[in-house]
Amino acid sequence: MVKISIFVIAFLMLFTIKSFAQGNKVSQDLIKVWAIEEYIENGNKFSKEDMDEIVVDFKEDKTYIYREENQTFKGKWELTDDETKIIFDKGSADEEVWEIISFDVSKLVVKFSIDKTKYKFTFLPKIKKTE
Repeated sequence: MVKISIFVIAFLMLFTIKSFAQGNKVSQDLIKVWAIEEYIENGNKFSKEDMDEIVVDFKEDKTYIYREENQTFKGKWELTDDETKIIFDKGSADEEVWEIISFDVSKLVVKFSIDKTKYKFTFLPKIKKTE
């Protein structure tokens, strides 16, 4: 019985440590400049030619810069404890929440709603062009 308890405790500790380490990884891997690759509004997918350029820069100090067309927005971002949502400008009149559908170092897919409009964005890391 003691061996089983020690095994269970060790397993739970390992699971907790692994979950914590992965949590920090999501946050760290999110910190980069992301450019829109796919834009879906209310189920309608826009072609590349019809899309505005959207870029979001997640900074390590938990600030962000969001650019869409000729507009720039700045503020603070954070992940929920379970790392399934990105909250922009928490507690302010401009608060916005993006649900993370999928994420890895090479692709970020989110969905969110503003008023009655539903959006789904797919971002890829922005690669700076050399001139």
